[in-house]
Amino acid sequence: RLVSRDLQSGQERVLKEWSGLFSLSHDGSQIALAPCDEKDCVIEVLPAAGGPARHVLRVRGVREVETAWEPDGRHLVFIPRDASGKTKGIMRVAVEGGEAQPVGISEPEDGAVQFPRELRHPVIHPNGHQLFYTPIGNNRKDGTWALENFLPKAAK
Repeated sequence: RLVSRDLQSGQERVLKEWSGLFSLSHDGSQIALAPCDEKDCVIEVLPAAGGPARHVLRVRGVREVETAWEPDGRHLVFIPRDASGKTKGIMRVAVEGGEAQPVGISEPEDGAVQFPRELRHPVIHPNGHQLFYTPIGNNRKDGTWALENFLPKAAK
């Protein structure tokens, strides 16, 4: 269960029946999660104060999606994985919905780059210039890694 707790009163409120991965926005006002069925995952955003979830994007042909908030709270970066757990690149979508866009980081088909088989636990630094993650696979050592300056420039 995803639960909100008032620290002063101790009162708890169930926001959603949920046991999967989620991401809290930098300002603490929104929660992103991605429930999946046998074929697809749906990225949803719900208010941290409670209320209905809002559909952002259906990601087809994947079994798991992890999300991370961009600092401005207007976009999510997400990492879709197929049934074998393989990372399918890193994507970006506006929280208000729309088409997903690749951020230019993906595993080439010829395997020329030692890209981690799985990127786990993505977190975007509040300055928006680094994505921190835990790599799994390709003989990588455990630890936290960072990608820098990977997001598109913000529109002025």
